[in-house]
Amino acid sequence: MAKETLEQFAARVTEDGRVGREEVAQIRARIFADGHVDQEEASVLFDINDRVNGAADNHPSWQSLFVYGVAAYALDDDNKVDDAEAGFIADRISGDGNVDKNEVALLAELQRRATSIDAALKPVLAKAGL
Repeated sequence: MAKETLEQFAARVTEDGRVGREEVAQIRARIFADGHVDQEEASVLFDINDRVNGAADNHPSWQSLFVYGVAAYALDDDNKVDDAEAGFIADRISGDGNVDKNEVALLAELQRRATSIDAALKPVLAKAGL
């Protein structure tokens, strides 16, 4: 049996249109399996967030996991959001034309923790009111 791809995993954990407590645990285990979040895994977190955005019954810990995971991708190497990381995050947030509450929380966390943020992310920060 072939290992489930990240895309298949994202589709499976969001098939009911929400992220419940059990799905949060599964996402945490899969994304942090090696102790590091790479760009592909950060992208899957954005995919999941996009699929469940607006669901009233997402588990409260989903936002924390999303923010922690994407921030880990951006900041774990040097506490800076470099041009590649800023471009990736800006593209993912701007892609649907909407900055949702989880993305605002992510941007606020990056502002709080990063020692520097590349200019590519500045327009998205401004759009989010940060």
